[in-house]
Amino acid sequence: MLVNIYDHVLQKIGREKGSDAFLVNIGAMDGVMFDESWKWMEQHSFKALYVEPIPYQFEKLKKNLEGRNALFENCAISTYDGTIQMITIDPAPINSVELHECFYGLSAVYPPKNGLSSSENAVIVEKYGRLVVVPCMTLETLFTKHNIEHIDVLSIDAEGHDWKILKQLDLKKYRPQLIRVEYESLTEKEKEEVLQFFSNNGYMFHIVGQDVDAIPISLYEEMSGIPSTTTSITNNVSMNSNVTIVTGLWDLGRGNISNTFKRSYDHYKEKFIELLKTPSNLFIYVSKEDEALVWQHRSRHNTFVKVMEVEEFKTWFAHYDKVQEIRNKPEWSSQAGWLKESPQATLEYYNPIVMSKMFLLNNATIFNPFDSTHFYWIDGGITSTVHPGYFSHDGVFENLEKYSNEVEGFVFLSYPYEGNSEVHGFERRKLAQYCRTDFVRYVCRGGFFGGKREDVNDINGKYYAALTSTLSDGYMGTEESVFTILAHNHPELINRFVLKGDGLIWPFFEKLKDVDNLITTAAPREVTYQTAKNIIYVLSFNSPEQFESVCKSIQTSDSTMYEKSRKILINNSTNEEMFTKYDELCTKYNFEEIHRENLGVCGGRQFAAEHFAETDAHFYMFFEDDMHLVDESKVGSVCRNGFRQYVPNLYDKVVKIMLKEKFDFLKFSFSEFYGDNSIQWAWYNVPQSIRTENWPNYDKLPEYGIDPNAPKTQFNNIKFIDEIPYITGEIYYSNWPQIVSRDGNKKMFLDTKWSRPYEQTWMSHMYQLAKRNELTAGLLLASPVIHDRFDFYDGSERKES
Repeated sequence: MLVNIYDHVLQKIGREKGSDAFLVNIGAMDGVMFDESWKWMEQHSFKALYVEPIPYQFEKLKKNLEGRNALFENCAISTYDGTIQMITIDPAPINSVELHECFYGLSAVYPPKNGLSSSENAVIVEKYGRLVVVPCMTLETLFTKHNIEHIDVLSIDAEGHDWKILKQLDLKKYRPQLIRVEYESLTEKEKEEVLQFFSNNGYMFHIVGQDVDAIPISLYEEMSGIPSTTTSITNNVSMNSNVTIVTGLWDLGRGNISNTFKRSYDHYKEKFIELLKTPSNLFIYVSKEDEALVWQHRSRHNTFVKVMEVEEFKTWFAHYDKVQEIRNKPEWSSQAGWLKESPQATLEYYNPIVMSKMFLLNNATIFNPFDSTHFYWIDGGITSTVHPGYFSHDGVFENLEKYSNEVEGFVFLSYPYEGNSEVHGFERRKLAQYCRTDFVRYVCRGGFFGGKREDVNDINGKYYAALTSTLSDGYMGTEESVFTILAHNHPELINRFVLKGDGLIWPFFEKLKDVDNLITTAAPREVTYQTAKNIIYVLSFNSPEQFESVCKSIQTSDSTMYEKSRKILINNSTNEEMFTKYDELCTKYNFEEIHRENLGVCGGRQFAAEHFAETDAHFYMFFEDDMHLVDESKVGSVCRNGFRQYVPNLYDKVVKIMLKEKFDFLKFSFSEFYGDNSIQWAWYNVPQSIRTENWPNYDKLPEYGIDPNAPKTQFNNIKFIDEIPYITGEIYYSNWPQIVSRDGNKKMFLDTKWSRPYEQTWMSHMYQLAKRNELTAGLLLASPVIHDRFDFYDGSERKES
């Protein structure tokens, strides 16, 4: 494997041709900066034609290469002869170090497709960008003008114009031994066309950073000793350098165990050879004895072999001793009749190796011989149950990058698994505890898994922690048991494809053939507290100061709530002189401002419900501008009912509760300004018939004021999550802060509407829904919200709806 094709080929050309070698450099800048061919030019005195369109760069180019055997052309290369408009950055601020020197190299045909088109550089472009008109000509005109008949090296760095230049190259007449093209600024379609252009013309290529390097297949075979029969493989593999498939094969002695689980090593080698026929990049772990088998069927340009002997896993796998300790315990192997005869019980290296798959995959991302962005493990003997045509003929591995990018997350394949008291030797009851569920209903397969490089690295760390924890506690299955724990505990990171009950994984590859349809029909990702979308609505009236105090309270008390939520101000203010200040505060605290006429308190509450229904958010919270979250200064303090006030990580806790319980709404505070949740305040507001029906022995309202003997709220269960207690039951609705779900919002505010809603009306309505089991709610046994009205207005200005 030639990891650095560019340097290898330039060295070969220089050694063999010396000063007779000819280089064409299009987009040469000053001939030195950012140009890796410079050192080879100096060493071997190549002849060259340098092309640079920007005048000041062209002058520096000629000066830097003065006395060299070089030709120069001050023009751009395009699809016609004439002039073309380009954009460049004024060199003065670069020379004075005000701007980074990278801006020397960003001149581009206008409108630009490179970094000058990015939003990050918009201010710089506006301030220092200069439009210039320069001469342009076609590639054919350039070569004719300078009598170019032969090219050894062609370099194109045209900042997004590169494909328009490259496709003019006549590879029947000119056949450079090395072509480097800047790749990064091209569109996805242009990138595909560039790679297809090389493949169709007998070039293999290697994507390195922002560039793609290509050399004739014949030259590669000459340099690496590959027989010419591998030409077709070379063409096929080169089309997908972003994916590396990782696999391994070892003789664990399975041919010597009981008939039920017996498999000869020759059988595994036959299936391994079928997998080797894939044209994709393979990273292969094998023993030294089997390395020759790999090279009998693979080309070195798309294959990397890491020799590892079985015995190495005694020290390489950190948990080897613990696995043997558990494996040799009679109480472990006697959990099920089949277990004593299984490979994991009878073979010393079975579990150390299968449990190392994740580590082996992660190591491949570190070696990364093909500069890949996506890595997937597949078992070496996978074609025992998956037709090899998926990998050789259908080329499904080619679709993995798109699938993983579109359906985000680390890929696991799972299948339903509801029988037995153990799962692959892992006690089922304990597995459920590790999975944080009442019962494990699926298991993730170990034959195929992977994803983006960074996701592999992340999951690898979590896998190590879970494996260490379970083995330390004395519980062991296989790698699939640990994968199952990861899928349950980190659903926000996992893209789980569900297989049929037989557990066979071929249906995934069948669907992967039509990757676009697979993406379209993929099940929606499970919502977690990390991925849930939330909106905070704040209702304010004629007091920017009150509004800012709410913003500060949320920001100070719970930065996660503040940062992760979309924030919207419903501005009921009637004093237009205050709008400018509100605008400034919205900018300061990243709120969207909605100017309305005075909708009133409940009118604004209804507006929030209707607005939320049109968004893609999962939850929302509603604050009036005198309702504040208490901050860390209240640690240890309690409300008048004895519940703590400051709740750390309140946002994460309430979202977790909502997801777990599927509540329609969850109230934040047991103690409110006007009352406590121990009293059923709906008793005051429901129709008399409902009052009599539900409180037949106490259905008479007081003539005036509050009844000290009003009925108590009927609670059901006290539960906990992350050390915060909450209670279920007939929780009454009020306008105090709460978190509401999409279903809850619909039932509470949209299915039934009032032209002029009041808090008492909603309280009555929602109590009746709850009594019919149509509405479920919870209440924190805490009081993290306080009433803080410091900017008072005339009571006559208050409007409900």
